[in-house]
Amino acid sequence: MKGIAPLIIVAFVAAAAIMVVEGVIITNYLVRSENIVRAIREEEIIKGINIVEFAKRGLSQAVLYSLDQATYDISKRGGFFDLSSATSLDCIPYWKTFSTSNMPDFESELSTNMLKIFNSYGTALDVAVPRYTQIDFDKDKSEMRLNADGKLMYEKQDFFTIKDTADFIQHVDLKALKMFEIAKETASELDSSISGSGSYSAALDSTISVSNNIGQKYYADDVEIIIKPSDNLGSSESNFALNVLVTIKDNGEKKLVYDFAEKSLAMRNIEFRFYMLLGKQQTSPETNECAKIKY
Repeated sequence: MKGIAPLIIVAFVAAAAIMVVEGVIITNYLVRSENIVRAIREEEIIKGINIVEFAKRGLSQAVLYSLDQATYDISKRGGFFDLSSATSLDCIPYWKTFSTSNMPDFESELSTNMLKIFNSYGTALDVAVPRYTQIDFDKDKSEMRLNADGKLMYEKQDFFTIKDTADFIQHVDLKALKMFEIAKETASELDSSISGSGSYSAALDSTISVSNNIGQKYYADDVEIIIKPSDNLGSSESNFALNVLVTIKDNGEKKLVYDFAEKSLAMRNIEFRFYMLLGKQQTSPETNECAKIKY
């Protein structure tokens, strides 16, 4: 028995040592496992943050595309998106028919239809993009502020959720707003000068004068004024009427836009086009239907 006792003690000591070693191993394993899980979680969160930031950059670029497309579509139609309620010829509206005016609210038309295009881009991103509902233009700073009805959200199953503000301010080219003001100025000058003319010949001379004066005024802005008067639609030289096609064209930077009539994507100039039917003798404007644009 005396020989067995030391062996039992040694066995107990060895077992205890083994248990301690196993405990250390298990503890290290658990710590390492926890660190691995934490590292994986942190890595996924970082990936999620990068995805959200990438989406924000994508939205920033989408603003530029949306603005260019909406500007091209609406300016080409004289400031209107939908011409179903306006008198028009070949998708060009009549801004004035003798004493009847029909001026567009270009800024409202632009923001409304730009939002239609812009919101469609959000569906292609890897984050949940809320619906953008409002655009505010700052012409002095060449900026626009876009407001949404929620936040950007990226969700990794039940692992984590990242939310970020969706509202942002974007520096943009707002030359089209200035071009619209030039278009209104041109229309006002034509209206007063042609209405004050005593004959068709005098009215033609006034269109040339308006074109030259306003063209020189905005020459430095790379804006071209093109005025094309029709033949005399009245019954005589003094009892005249003429339909004037006005084009305010940006000869500066072209924009990559899609033309729905030509069904092609190309670099194109932005231009406003509208008619004015003016003179001494009342005549009916020539009109036809214009197909709607569907985004």
